Amino acid sequence: KHRRFAWLTPPSFVGGLTVADIVQAQTPEARTELVERYMKSVWATWAQAHEKTISAWYDQFIVPEKI
Repeated sequence: KHRRFAWLTPPSFVGGLTVADIVQAQTPEARTELVERYMKSVWATWAQAHEKTISAWYDQFIVPEKI
């Protein structure tokens, strides 16, 4: 399966939320909120940069398996 996919150049995360920001949060609740924001921002950044490629992979490799 590894040969199916091509390398995706990582998008820039400069200026975004980092794991260091999460670690520095003072409470478990604050860390939980930051983790959620971090996950959403990482997904949104990757999706924006590679939406067409990821959609094509999904159509090619996932949809046929569901039929």
